[in-house]
Amino acid sequence: MNLLYLLLRGIHRNQGNTLTRIKRSPITIRQLFALQSFVRFCCSPYDAAILWSAFTMAFFGLLRSSEYTAPTQTTFLDFTLLINDVSFSVDSRFMCIAIRASKTDPFRHGTIIRLFRITSTLCPVQAALRYQALSTHTTGPFFRFFNGSYLTRTSVQQMLQRCFP
Repeated sequence: MNLLYLLLRGIHRNQGNTLTRIKRSPITIRQLFALQSFVRFCCSPYDAAILWSAFTMAFFGLLRSSEYTAPTQTTFLDFTLLINDVSFSVDSRFMCIAIRASKTDPFRHGTIIRLFRITSTLCPVQAALRYQALSTHTTGPFFRFFNGSYLTRTSVQQMLQRCFP
């Protein structure tokens, strides 16, 4: 085993680590405020509502992008967040998000995430209610742009890169 370890270490030193990833820092509250301003001024009101709802839901729900986005703009999978997966309490004090599958859920049991109303412009419940009031879609993915295309991981990444170059 020692010889195998030394051989692998030598190969690693010679070739380098090709699996290194770009370091990504987490979004902070300060950056979320900056993102709110950026989304308001760069998008139409409907698209700003969808993006702001997605960003606040992801931030406060600690969601991975695959848990709330579709794989492409025209198709979605069984575990994409659907309209039926998001519900609100009668008094709109909290919302429930049903995550049907996740990277951290190997047996695909699913989980319910509850997000509560907060007294801030960053409130995820208010953002989701505002988006839902504008949306006319009754089936399919929860996050859908005005033109009918679905919110994808790529579109989230592009928006973040435009806001934080």
